[in-house]
Amino acid sequence: MGRILKFIEEKGEGKYLCYKTNKISIESSEADVLDYDDKPASTRNTSLIAESNLTRVHTVRVPQMLIDYSRPIFTYFLDGSRHVYKVDDIAIGKKIFPVLAGQIVVGCCERKDRDTFKPYDNIRPKVVIAMPDDFDVDDEGDDFCRLYCEDINEDLQQLPFIKQSGIKVDKILLYKTDKKDKLNSDKDNYKNRGTAKIQAEMTDEEQRLVAKLCEENRLDDEHYLIKDDSLEYNPSFSNKINHIIKCYFQDNSL
Repeated sequence: MGRILKFIEEKGEGKYLCYKTNKISIESSEADVLDYDDKPASTRNTSLIAESNLTRVHTVRVPQMLIDYSRPIFTYFLDGSRHVYKVDDIAIGKKIFPVLAGQIVVGCCERKDRDTFKPYDNIRPKVVIAMPDDFDVDDEGDDFCRLYCEDINEDLQQLPFIKQSGIKVDKILLYKTDKKDKLNSDKDNYKNRGTAKIQAEMTDEEQRLVAKLCEENRLDDEHYLIKDDSLEYNPSFSNKINHIIKCYFQDNSL
Protein backbone atom coordinates (compact mmCIF):
# COMPACT_ATOMS: atom_id res chain seq x y z
CA MET A 1 0.00 0.00 0.00
CA GLY A 2 2.96 2.32 0.48
CA ARG A 3 3.38 2.74 -3.27
CA ILE A 4 -0.33 3.48 -3.70
CA LEU A 5 -0.42 6.04 -0.90
CA LYS A 6 2.66 7.77 -2.31
CA PHE A 7 0.99 7.86 -5.74
CA ILE A 8 -2.15 9.41 -4.24
CA GLU A 9 -0.13 12.16 -2.57
CA GLU A 10 1.90 12.96 -5.68
CA LYS A 11 -1.07 12.86 -8.05
CA GLY A 12 -3.09 15.05 -5.69
CA GLU A 13 -0.53 17.86 -5.92
CA GLY A 14 -1.16 19.02 -2.38
CA LYS A 15 -4.86 18.08 -2.14
CA TYR A 16 -4.14 15.02 0.00
CA LEU A 17 -1.72 14.30 2.84
CA CYS A 18 -1.13 10.71 3.99
CA TYR A 19 0.05 10.35 7.60
CA LYS A 20 1.63 6.88 7.29
CA THR A 21 -0.04 5.75 10.52
CA ASN A 22 -0.06 2.20 11.89
CA LYS A 23 -1.79 -0.41 9.77
CA ILE A 24 -4.33 -2.57 11.61
CA SER A 25 -6.72 -5.35 10.76
CA ILE A 26 -10.16 -4.08 11.71
CA GLU A 27 -11.37 -7.65 12.32
CA SER A 28 -8.69 -8.16 15.00
CA SER A 29 -9.57 -5.04 16.95
CA GLU A 30 -12.47 -5.40 19.36
CA ALA A 31 -13.27 -1.70 19.06
CA ASP A 32 -13.58 -1.97 15.30
CA VAL A 33 -15.48 -5.25 14.95
CA LEU A 34 -18.90 -4.78 13.32
CA ASP A 35 -21.87 -7.00 14.03
CA TYR A 36 -22.01 -8.53 10.55
CA ASP A 37 -23.41 -11.96 9.76
CA ASP A 38 -20.03 -13.31 8.65
CA LYS A 39 -18.44 -12.85 12.08
CA PRO A 40 -17.42 -15.97 14.07
CA ALA A 41 -20.34 -17.84 15.60
CA SER A 42 -18.62 -17.66 19.00
CA THR A 43 -20.17 -14.24 19.47
CA ARG A 44 -23.66 -15.71 19.26
CA ASN A 45 -25.76 -17.65 21.72
CA THR A 46 -24.94 -21.20 20.61
CA SER A 47 -27.92 -22.58 22.49
CA LEU A 48 -30.10 -21.08 19.75
CA ILE A 49 -28.23 -22.85 16.93
CA ALA A 50 -29.64 -26.28 16.12
CA GLU A 51 -26.34 -27.74 14.92
CA SER A 52 -24.68 -27.10 18.28
CA ASN A 53 -27.62 -28.16 20.46
CA LEU A 54 -26.82 -31.77 21.31
CA THR A 55 -30.08 -32.17 23.22
CA ARG A 56 -32.25 -31.48 20.20
CA VAL A 57 -34.56 -34.34 19.30
CA HIS A 58 -34.34 -35.40 15.66
CA THR A 59 -37.89 -35.49 14.29
CA VAL A 60 -37.01 -36.51 10.73
CA ARG A 61 -34.99 -39.60 9.86
CA VAL A 62 -33.94 -40.31 6.29
CA PRO A 63 -33.87 -44.01 5.34
CA GLN A 64 -30.35 -45.29 4.77
CA MET A 65 -31.27 -46.68 1.36
CA LEU A 66 -32.34 -43.21 0.26
CA ILE A 67 -29.04 -41.81 1.47
CA ASP A 68 -27.01 -44.48 -0.33
CA TYR A 69 -28.79 -44.48 -3.69
CA SER A 70 -30.43 -41.11 -4.25
CA ARG A 71 -28.83 -38.05 -5.80
CA PRO A 72 -28.33 -35.08 -3.43
CA ILE A 73 -30.60 -32.13 -4.16
CA PHE A 74 -28.16 -29.67 -2.56
CA THR A 75 -25.86 -29.15 -5.53
CA TYR A 76 -24.23 -25.73 -5.15
CA PHE A 77 -22.62 -24.15 -2.10
CA LEU A 78 -21.70 -20.47 -2.14
CA ASP A 79 -19.99 -18.24 0.38
CA GLY A 80 -18.03 -15.02 0.49
CA SER A 81 -15.33 -13.66 2.75
CA ARG A 82 -13.77 -10.27 3.26
CA HIS A 83 -10.92 -8.87 5.33
CA VAL A 84 -10.62 -5.16 6.03
CA TYR A 85 -7.51 -3.22 7.04
CA LYS A 86 -7.06 0.39 8.01
CA VAL A 87 -3.89 1.17 6.10
CA ASP A 88 -3.51 4.90 6.73
CA ASP A 89 -5.14 8.22 7.54
CA ILE A 90 -5.51 10.89 4.88
CA ALA A 91 -6.05 14.63 5.27
CA ILE A 92 -8.35 16.27 2.75
CA GLY A 93 -8.72 19.96 3.44
CA LYS A 94 -9.00 20.33 7.21
CA LYS A 95 -10.48 16.87 7.81
CA ILE A 96 -8.76 13.55 8.47
CA PHE A 97 -10.25 10.26 7.27
CA PRO A 98 -9.23 6.58 7.45
CA VAL A 99 -8.10 4.77 4.32
CA LEU A 100 -9.32 1.17 4.24
CA ALA A 101 -8.17 -1.71 2.06
CA GLY A 102 -10.30 -4.79 1.57
CA GLN A 103 -9.65 -8.31 0.30
CA ILE A 104 -12.78 -9.99 -1.07
CA VAL A 105 -13.18 -13.62 -2.13
CA VAL A 106 -16.41 -15.26 -3.30
CA GLY A 107 -16.48 -18.93 -4.22
CA CYS A 108 -18.95 -21.61 -5.21
CA CYS A 109 -18.50 -25.37 -5.39
CA GLU A 110 -20.64 -27.94 -7.18
CA ARG A 111 -21.45 -31.38 -5.80
CA LYS A 112 -21.56 -33.92 -8.62
CA ASP A 113 -22.51 -36.81 -6.34
CA ARG A 114 -22.54 -37.46 -2.62
CA ASP A 115 -18.77 -37.49 -2.23
CA THR A 116 -17.50 -35.55 -5.26
CA PHE A 117 -17.10 -31.77 -5.22
CA LYS A 118 -15.50 -29.44 -7.73
CA PRO A 119 -15.26 -25.65 -8.13
CA TYR A 120 -18.22 -24.28 -10.08
CA ASP A 121 -16.43 -21.09 -11.01
CA ASN A 122 -12.88 -19.85 -10.72
CA ILE A 123 -12.30 -17.97 -7.48
CA ARG A 124 -11.40 -14.40 -8.31
CA PRO A 125 -10.08 -12.46 -5.31
CA LYS A 126 -10.63 -8.71 -5.42
CA VAL A 127 -8.67 -5.89 -3.83
CA VAL A 128 -10.64 -2.73 -3.11
CA ILE A 129 -9.85 0.57 -1.43
CA ALA A 130 -12.45 2.51 0.55
CA MET A 131 -11.90 6.26 0.57
CA PRO A 132 -14.02 9.17 1.86
CA ASP A 133 -16.32 10.75 -0.71
CA ASP A 134 -14.37 13.98 -0.15
CA PHE A 135 -11.59 12.23 -2.11
CA ASP A 136 -13.67 12.88 -5.23
CA VAL A 137 -13.12 16.63 -5.03
CA ASP A 138 -15.05 17.44 -8.21
CA ASP A 139 -17.93 15.00 -7.55
CA GLU A 140 -17.33 13.03 -10.74
CA GLY A 141 -18.67 9.79 -9.22
CA ASP A 142 -18.04 6.39 -10.79
CA ASP A 143 -15.95 7.78 -13.66
CA PHE A 144 -13.54 9.35 -11.17
CA CYS A 145 -13.14 6.08 -9.25
CA ARG A 146 -12.68 4.00 -12.40
CA LEU A 147 -10.11 6.31 -13.99
CA TYR A 148 -8.22 6.79 -10.72
CA CYS A 149 -8.09 3.03 -10.24
CA GLU A 150 -6.65 2.63 -13.75
CA ASP A 151 -3.98 5.24 -12.96
CA ILE A 152 -3.02 3.41 -9.76
CA ASN A 153 -2.70 0.08 -11.58
CA GLU A 154 -0.63 1.66 -14.34
CA ASP A 155 1.77 2.96 -11.70
CA LEU A 156 1.89 -0.41 -9.92
CA GLN A 157 2.85 -2.15 -13.16
CA GLN A 158 6.24 -0.47 -12.91
CA LEU A 159 7.08 -2.90 -10.11
CA PRO A 160 8.25 -6.19 -11.72
CA PHE A 161 6.84 -8.51 -9.04
CA ILE A 162 3.44 -6.77 -9.22
CA LYS A 163 3.36 -7.07 -13.00
CA GLN A 164 4.39 -10.72 -12.87
CA SER A 165 1.87 -11.71 -10.20
CA GLY A 166 -1.03 -9.82 -11.79
CA ILE A 167 -1.94 -8.03 -8.57
CA LYS A 168 -4.12 -4.98 -9.08
CA VAL A 169 -6.64 -2.73 -7.37
CA ASP A 170 -10.05 -3.76 -8.68
CA LYS A 171 -12.15 -0.91 -7.40
CA ILE A 172 -12.18 2.31 -5.40
CA LEU A 173 -15.21 2.68 -3.13
CA LEU A 174 -16.34 5.98 -1.62
CA TYR A 175 -17.95 6.06 1.80
CA LYS A 176 -20.18 8.92 2.95
CA THR A 177 -18.75 11.64 5.18
CA ASP A 178 -21.96 13.49 5.96
CA LYS A 179 -23.28 14.02 9.47
CA LYS A 180 -23.24 11.05 11.81
CA ASP A 181 -26.35 9.37 13.15
CA LYS A 182 -26.81 10.84 16.64
CA LEU A 183 -28.91 7.86 17.73
CA ASN A 184 -26.16 5.40 16.79
CA SER A 185 -23.03 7.51 17.26
CA ASP A 186 -21.02 4.69 18.87
CA LYS A 187 -21.02 2.66 15.63
CA ASP A 188 -21.60 5.35 13.00
CA ASN A 189 -18.00 6.33 12.28
CA TYR A 190 -15.85 6.55 9.15
CA LYS A 191 -14.17 3.18 9.66
CA ASN A 192 -17.52 1.44 9.97
CA ARG A 193 -18.88 3.26 6.93
CA GLY A 194 -15.86 2.22 4.88
CA THR A 195 -16.15 -1.37 6.10
CA ALA A 196 -19.83 -1.37 5.19
CA LYS A 197 -18.95 -0.35 1.62
CA ILE A 198 -16.50 -3.26 1.36
CA GLN A 199 -19.09 -5.62 2.84
CA ALA A 200 -21.66 -4.43 0.28
CA GLU A 201 -19.16 -5.04 -2.53
CA MET A 202 -18.71 -8.63 -1.32
CA THR A 203 -22.48 -9.12 -1.27
CA ASP A 204 -22.71 -7.76 -4.82
CA GLU A 205 -20.09 -10.30 -5.93
CA GLU A 206 -22.15 -13.09 -4.36
CA GLN A 207 -25.25 -11.89 -6.21
CA ARG A 208 -23.36 -11.81 -9.50
CA LEU A 209 -22.47 -15.46 -9.00
CA VAL A 210 -26.10 -16.34 -8.17
CA ALA A 211 -27.19 -14.48 -11.30
CA LYS A 212 -24.75 -16.56 -13.36
CA LEU A 213 -26.22 -19.77 -11.92
CA CYS A 214 -29.66 -18.51 -12.91
CA GLU A 215 -28.63 -17.49 -16.42
CA GLU A 216 -27.18 -20.98 -16.99
CA ASN A 217 -30.39 -22.62 -15.67
CA ARG A 218 -28.48 -24.61 -13.08
CA LEU A 219 -30.99 -24.19 -10.25
CA ASP A 220 -34.29 -26.09 -10.10
CA ASP A 221 -36.27 -28.31 -7.74
CA GLU A 222 -33.60 -31.02 -8.03
CA HIS A 223 -30.55 -28.73 -7.85
CA TYR A 224 -30.59 -26.40 -4.86
CA LEU A 225 -28.16 -23.68 -3.88
CA ILE A 226 -27.03 -23.31 -0.27
CA LYS A 227 -25.69 -19.88 0.51
CA ASP A 228 -24.35 -18.67 3.82
CA ASP A 229 -26.16 -15.47 4.88
CA SER A 230 -28.98 -13.66 3.11
CA LEU A 231 -29.96 -13.32 -0.55
CA GLU A 232 -31.61 -9.96 0.02
CA TYR A 233 -31.16 -7.53 -2.84
CA ASN A 234 -29.18 -4.34 -2.40
CA PRO A 235 -31.36 -1.47 -3.76
CA SER A 236 -28.25 0.24 -5.15
CA PHE A 237 -27.07 -2.90 -6.93
CA SER A 238 -27.32 -3.49 -10.67
CA ASN A 239 -30.96 -3.50 -11.80
CA LYS A 240 -30.09 -5.94 -14.58
CA ILE A 241 -28.69 -8.56 -12.20
CA ASN A 242 -31.55 -8.08 -9.74
CA HIS A 243 -34.02 -8.55 -12.60
CA ILE A 244 -32.32 -11.79 -13.71
CA ILE A 245 -32.40 -13.31 -10.22
CA LYS A 246 -35.94 -12.22 -9.37
CA CYS A 247 -37.44 -13.35 -12.68
CA TYR A 248 -35.67 -16.70 -12.44
CA PHE A 249 -37.06 -17.50 -9.02
CA GLN A 250 -40.54 -16.27 -9.99
CA ASP A 251 -40.56 -18.49 -13.09
CA ASN A 252 -39.37 -21.53 -11.13
CA SER A 253 -41.67 -21.11 -8.16
CA LEU A 254 -44.66 -22.68 -9.92
